[in-house]
Amino acid sequence: MKDLTGRIILFAVTVLTTLAALEIGLHFFGEDIVGEPITGNEYVFSRFDPELGWSNASNVSGTLVRSEFSHQLRFNRYGMRGRDVSLTKPSGLSRIAVLGDSFAWGWGVEESELFTTIIEQKIPNTEVLNFAVPGYGPVQYYLQTDKVLSFNPDVVVIVFCLANDFSDNVYSVGYGHYRPFAHLDEKGEVVIDGYPIRNVKAPSNQFFGESLLRRVHDRLYLLRLLGRPLRQLTKFTSKLAMGKQKGPPGSVSEYDFFYRPDAPEVQWVIRVNTKLLEKIVSAYHTRGVPIFVVAAPGKCELGDCFPDRPSDATRKALALSLSGLPITLIDPSPGFNLNDFWSKDSHWRASGHRKIAAALIPDLDRILKQRHPMTRSE
Repeated sequence: MKDLTGRIILFAVTVLTTLAALEIGLHFFGEDIVGEPITGNEYVFSRFDPELGWSNASNVSGTLVRSEFSHQLRFNRYGMRGRDVSLTKPSGLSRIAVLGDSFAWGWGVEESELFTTIIEQKIPNTEVLNFAVPGYGPVQYYLQTDKVLSFNPDVVVIVFCLANDFSDNVYSVGYGHYRPFAHLDEKGEVVIDGYPIRNVKAPSNQFFGESLLRRVHDRLYLLRLLGRPLRQLTKFTSKLAMGKQKGPPGSVSEYDFFYRPDAPEVQWVIRVNTKLLEKIVSAYHTRGVPIFVVAAPGKCELGDCFPDRPSDATRKALALSLSGLPITLIDPSPGFNLNDFWSKDSHWRASGHRKIAAALIPDLDRILKQRHPMTRSE
């Protein structure tokens, strides 16, 4: 009996030692193969929205973890990243409303490093409200209009992601969710479709949620490696369950803008974007609110994706969409380099946010001084 007990103990020690060695080995040498922590999924901080598809959760906080970074997140009662604010604009303050996707949301940086925070610090008597949500595009920027206007902004800034905002307009499924999408009717007018929007859960959260198992999973590389096939299978079955993508024939992506800029479907997507921007302009200009659009660069615009093609293809497409509209275009792309992006994640580092802020501050300061000369004087 003692001999059997000894064998069991020896076996258990061998197994635990082997698992520990594997965990240590993966920690130092296998980071790229184990997969991201579940808290690396931004939808931990989101909720289903029957009009927008999804939106930021309200009054939540947590840590966003990726292999390259880890930072804190907090969302106020209105679902904006950052401190709580009042619906009524405080006396003596100007308000800047920012719309965008994960770049403007601040994926990869602390709140203090966000370009929105920097602008608020650099321009006196200013409050910046960040309405950005990961995965959003111009359709959702337009659908946020009533909410944004309820905060009485003095200026609206749309951070247009050159990498995917064009395609995000026209497809019914994205980022593991159903979404509203746009198309043109027989008269060439934009129609927003996709309702009723079905509520689906982000695939990587289906098994773990906010449980203790999820926290253990995030910290142990071996569990992340073993769980990866299950998550991949879940994503695959989720795509099958969601059915056929609605939108233009084929798949119009950033690749097509660089390699087939004159293709009919690419030009059609640009026209859809123009019509959406026209609706956005009409809504805000009725209230006298000027609009700035930032041509938000990704790595492809710096030649990282298509080195044999010009890096200004999507920038030209955005300029074409804005042609003739009373919108100020801010293009900080020439000042960016690949060091301003995380290597694996591809979002902006803190240096990228500083460059976005530097590109916006002069024009924002100018327009606010024109609108409120008494409160803007130093």
